[in-house]
Amino acid sequence: MNVYWEMTQACALACRHCRAEAMPTPAPNELATIEGKQLLQQITAFGDPYPQLILTGGDPLLRPDLFGLIA
Repeated sequence: MNVYWEMTQACALACRHCRAEAMPTPAPNELATIEGKQLLQQITAFGDPYPQLILTGGDPLLRPDLFGLIA
């Protein structure tokens, strides 16, 4: 099972083919850090074998909490 988390719509690029509808700044309804951690805990509740988590978006590297969420 794969879980795709579109972490942000923020992206410095404006590619016409982008399915994430990227924009220069994060969307106001994106998950906050604590909500992201809760989401990750819910994913682990699926049990063994754990789903494969794919972090996507616009550009996930624009999230200041990215590496904390990965940890």
